[in-house]
Amino acid sequence: LLTRTTIPVDLGRVAAVRARLNTYRLAGFIDAPVSAWEYLSNTVLPLLPVSVAVSASGVYPYFWDLDIRAADAVEALEEGRNAYRTGQVEYQTDAADLVSTIRLEYAYNGNTNTTERTRSATTATKRDNVGVRVHGEHVSHYAVRSGLAGTTGEETTESVIVYDGATADQILAWKIRLGSQSPRTIAYQCSTVLSWLEPGSIVTLTDEDLSITDQVCTILSMTWTTSNTLELLLCIIPEPVRDSRATG
Repeated sequence: LLTRTTIPVDLGRVAAVRARLNTYRLAGFIDAPVSAWEYLSNTVLPLLPVSVAVSASGVYPYFWDLDIRAADAVEALEEGRNAYRTGQVEYQTDAADLVSTIRLEYAYNGNTNTTERTRSATTATKRDNVGVRVHGEHVSHYAVRSGLAGTTGEETTESVIVYDGATADQILAWKIRLGSQSPRTIAYQCSTVLSWLEPGSIVTLTDEDLSITDQVCTILSMTWTTSNTLELLLCIIPEPVRDSRATG
């Protein structure tokens, strides 16, 4: 679908994530005029743990890998050495918007204009439990600790292009992990020596003033400043098993 848009596409980077994208089995039909990009943005991309970035060759998707570790980092950033904080830590989701249960209504029937199946994912109900449960099955090993205490929010989403139960579980697994905890962003100014990095790159961050040491981050965006330096917006997605102590 990306190649059917009028937007330039970075085919090399698309090819690099094709195998992972193909694990999501989607199917459906289009019965009204719509542009390829509009269909992707509104119907397909919200189901996938990806963001869209732009390279010199065009747009491309990159995955949010929720199981990354420090060993996956391609660069180590340290405040005061090769990175200089330019803003405060910002939480991307308000506490009131956090959820402990997500439902996916899928298997759309065009004859009745309704979905025929529902699956749900919920966080562990006890602080010391580990894992996310999708219909009672353990699908992802991580701990939901005090950050979720008292969270009872629920979310229901519907898809007209999901028919496969395994795909529904994949979608629910990443959505509950992101929806139950708030990602944090922090901006840093860096030398252009690091311009080889790109959105989606995995880095570690050490910032003594924020009590952060070797925290795994994903680069959300990169901006050239008027002073010919590079500003990186880093995103921290909490992972209590990996992040053994509170940071930031």
